[in-house]
Amino acid sequence: MTPTTEPMNVNAAQPCLYMAMELGSTKWVLAFCRADAQTIRRRTISARDLAALDVELASARSKLGLPSKCPVYACHEAGRDGFWVHRELAKRGIENVVVDASSMERAPGRRAKTDRIDVARLLRNLLRHRRGERVWSTCRVPSAEQEDERRNEREIARLKRERSSLVNVIKAGLALHGVQWGRGKLPANFDETRCPNGEPLPPFHRRELNRSLARMRVIEADIEAVRAERDLWLEEGGSVRPLKIATALMLLKGIGENFAWTMTLELLGWRRFERPKEVGAAVGLVPTPFRSDQSVDKELGVSKRGMPRLRAMLVEIAWLWLRYQPETKLARWFEERFGASGKRSRRIGIVALARRLAIALWNYAENGVCPEGAVFKERGPAADAYRRLMAA
Repeated sequence: MTPTTEPMNVNAAQPCLYMAMELGSTKWVLAFCRADAQTIRRRTISARDLAALDVELASARSKLGLPSKCPVYACHEAGRDGFWVHRELAKRGIENVVVDASSMERAPGRRAKTDRIDVARLLRNLLRHRRGERVWSTCRVPSAEQEDERRNEREIARLKRERSSLVNVIKAGLALHGVQWGRGKLPANFDETRCPNGEPLPPFHRRELNRSLARMRVIEADIEAVRAERDLWLEEGGSVRPLKIATALMLLKGIGENFAWTMTLELLGWRRFERPKEVGAAVGLVPTPFRSDQSVDKELGVSKRGMPRLRAMLVEIAWLWLRYQPETKLARWFEERFGASGKRSRRIGIVALARRLAIALWNYAENGVCPEGAVFKERGPAADAYRRLMAA
């Protein structure tokens, strides 16, 4: 019998039920077992049918010979369902873990993939996880309030992407007829736009561009409305911790409103880190060395875990940090290490600076330790908001 099929013997002080869930859009596949994992009971229910889930839990306890009130340990992969399933399980007294699917061990070579196979693999890994083995990475689950607070910032980012897409569509359409549209105030329409030869734009293309322009105005209005909601939340003093962290970050020269809110709501406002290395790992800016033999020693780049948008913003803020905070210890370290190097080395070095800056900002937000030599903004909306928060 191979190690992957050998039954897992998990010693438990009291009888308990283990449950793995494969969540799909139309159905959920459930797998149950006892601590000895001798028998796996599989069931399929309709997606989001919590009443059927309660029935299957009671049935599994009965069929596997467990007490009706025995503890239940569960797991499922993180996906499009978010964390509402985790919260519903917690209400039922079930200890659940949300698993990062990309972190699980994979069998070498080609293998069959079905929901029944996947849920059985989840169940085996759950037993190993409860035994203390490191078989996967689990997701930190925010509260319902913390998850809702992130929607504002994420909506702004999505609307900006839509706006950029429409700008590119309009510019490309105008370029087809030799017309260049630069940045500036939006025109009312393109009815009076002329090609280089003095002729108007073709009728169908002109109407298409006008419709794209109308959608762009709607997006601009939505962005302003979402920003107004965020400003109102700031004035009303929503959740104190995110507000204090965001305004404290905005006080630093070189850090603007968008980055401060993204850094706060996606990382610092609700997550807790024990060590500085955890911060670098969370944003995906830690190196990934490859040392499988004495003759092989190379770097595979950064891990790129976590949120790509936050990682890109950290690199951008690192460049701004060199410009607006040149006397800080971090900026001096970069100049001493990479100042005389070529462009390629500086681009590599800026990633290292971004990781150090992320750790420094975490230390500043969590422990109040200001980055050495940092300069603050004396006036502005951020300074006023911070003074109001401190007075409150």
